[in-house]
Amino acid sequence: MRYFYAVLAILVIISVSTVVWAEEAPAAPAKTKVITTDLFDMMLGVPNAEYEMAIQNHASSLAFRLGSGGADLGDWSWSILMLGSSYRGYFGKKAPSGGYWGAGLDIWQIDAEQTTLGVTAKGDATFIGPKAEIGYQYVSGSGFTFGAGLALIFLSGSLKVGGDEFPLSGLGADIRLSLGYAF
Repeated sequence: MRYFYAVLAILVIISVSTVVWAEEAPAAPAKTKVITTDLFDMMLGVPNAEYEMAIQNHASSLAFRLGSGGADLGDWSWSILMLGSSYRGYFGKKAPSGGYWGAGLDIWQIDAEQTTLGVTAKGDATFIGPKAEIGYQYVSGSGFTFGAGLALIFLSGSLKVGGDEFPLSGLGADIRLSLGYAF
């Protein structure tokens, strides 16, 4: 009987200590918002920013983009204004961190100008296109983010400058390499 009480006491101590040790410290508030810039677009001369916020208990997010830029290439100069939004579903319900799939809509306003022998021709066009995207976004403990993704976008229309027409219709790819900060 003496051993019974000793074994019972040891089992009670082990049970209580297991419960106490298994209790985790409360988690810090999750980072639910991210601001990023797409490095690939920056290399193409289009400074941009994207704001993303987690929704639906971190199962998904909404992202809003804005980009504007332009360049002079020989006889040509052009500028672009890009607006877009996306809904992203995150695998594992950890938005805005991890792998995601998404669907969105982009609007592009392109202005172009060509000068030949002192004669300038101007043109502009607006394109609206649905897109589908897939990617991954890593969020470090300190909040810095790195992301990579690929989007397929369907555009329809053409840009007319002077007597020349440049069709910009069909399925195109948008490569995303982003850096940012989560808070």
